[in-house]
Amino acid sequence: MKRIKRNSIILLALVAIFSFQFSVLAQNNKQILSYEGKPLVEVEVNGQKTWALVDKEVYQTLFNVGDQSFFNFKLVDNPTNYQIELENEIKPFLRVSNLSLNYEGQALFGAKLAIDLHEKIDLIREKTGKRVSLIIGSNMIAHHTLTFSQLPEQNNFAVSVK
Repeated sequence: MKRIKRNSIILLALVAIFSFQFSVLAQNNKQILSYEGKPLVEVEVNGQKTWALVDKEVYQTLFNVGDQSFFNFKLVDNPTNYQIELENEIKPFLRVSNLSLNYEGQALFGAKLAIDLHEKIDLIREKTGKRVSLIIGSNMIAHHTLTFSQLPEQNNFAVSVK
């Protein structure tokens, strides 16, 4: 009988600790949506709010070339013949300049490239209702120590920036 009571008390204590940690996580981090298990975050590009897909499988941060006039960034020719493979498709790219990217008030720095993302944008909008303008790649994630935690029993993530 004492063992059952002790185990019950331990179990209740663990539930209380987990609930406290979850509420702290929810307060300190912004909950976000996901697409195919990858987080969607709201960012600012040159002062305009938009959505970004965070994809650790993509190395570079990629902007949709079609959004150049909306966000007022410049495209610079690619001086090399390098191309990017995105979802088994080889695509040419341009370099992006005159662009500021912010998440939760923090400027995100790193190489930014532009390619045609309209098909990916359409798929994400169809499934989530959100229109993304860029993909934040693993290089920028690592540079800024962006960490993502899947929230229990939800298909959402919590994000923190350090």
